[in-house]
Amino acid sequence: MTAAAKREDSCDGYVAALVLTGLIRLNLSGSDFEALALQGTVRAERRGRSLRWKLRFRNGNRQVVRVLRDAQEAAVVERQLAALQGRRKSKRILARAIRAARRTLRASKQTLQPHLAAMGYEFHGLAVRRARGRRPDARGDDGVQQVDPGEGF
Repeated sequence: MTAAAKREDSCDGYVAALVLTGLIRLNLSGSDFEALALQGTVRAERRGRSLRWKLRFRNGNRQVVRVLRDAQEAAVVERQLAALQGRRKSKRILARAIRAARRTLRASKQTLQPHLAAMGYEFHGLAVRRARGRRPDARGDDGVQQVDPGEGF
């Protein structure tokens, strides 16, 4: 195991301990915590004249709902969910930014390619290089290979 992987494992343990202290009252199983790391939300729902806060998430094919005591507990659970889901959310945001950057780079290269070709340059990956001259091949203009009569087969 690399040093970076060990650091990530220890960070995950810290986040898990932090979350366990606040969510322990909600009587969640280990698989519930794994599901919460992927998705889950705290919502305020109006019921008649009262307001109730609920933690909702899916574990497999079933929806799990836990009622929270008050707005203060809802705020604590929401912060702990953000800590638990933060790494996944950061990865998704980064992946989205990378896709946008690749899309922009692709469009820029397509726009520049004809102008570079007119000046005798071409893309080689990300680098712009002078286009190499065409190597003369053994084919004629008609595409049929020319054979020297002196050469044997």
